Amino acid sequence: MYSNIGKKIKALAIIMFILMAVGCVVAGVVLIVTASRVSDVLPYALPILIAGPVFAWISSWFIYGVGELICKATEIARNTAAGYCVPAAAEAPAAGEPQPQAPAHSVEFQQRLAKLQALCNQGIITDEEYDVALAKLRAEEQK
Repeated sequence: MYSNIGKKIKALAIIMFILMAVGCVVAGVVLIVTASRVSDVLPYALPILIAGPVFAWISSWFIYGVGELICKATEIARNTAAGYCVPAAAEAPAAGEPQPQAPAHSVEFQQRLAKLQALCNQGIITDEEYDVALAKLRAEEQK
């Protein structure tokens, strides 16, 4: 019932547009036909006949947009479900420049870093929290 709700909302928007547009056209035609008997209905018939389908079309955009947002949010959630934390990539040095050697870290630093990465990969901490904790860990290591 609630699976693929985004697609269902988008389909509902299309169905509602069709029903509203057809309803406005039918109502406009009926009012024009009855205008021969009742003269004060004709000013209402043409706006309903012309503006009704346009209004139905524009109002369906909002419902369709909600469905599209739900579809995209679901897709993003599905793509990030693995929860992998990817640290920001450092810029590569220009050609010919010596590459700095990575400092040798202590065993304690490596263990704490592994725990931090595990927390991030499990989704217990966010990427931002990971970056802050990593900066603190590196600062402690440099002391």
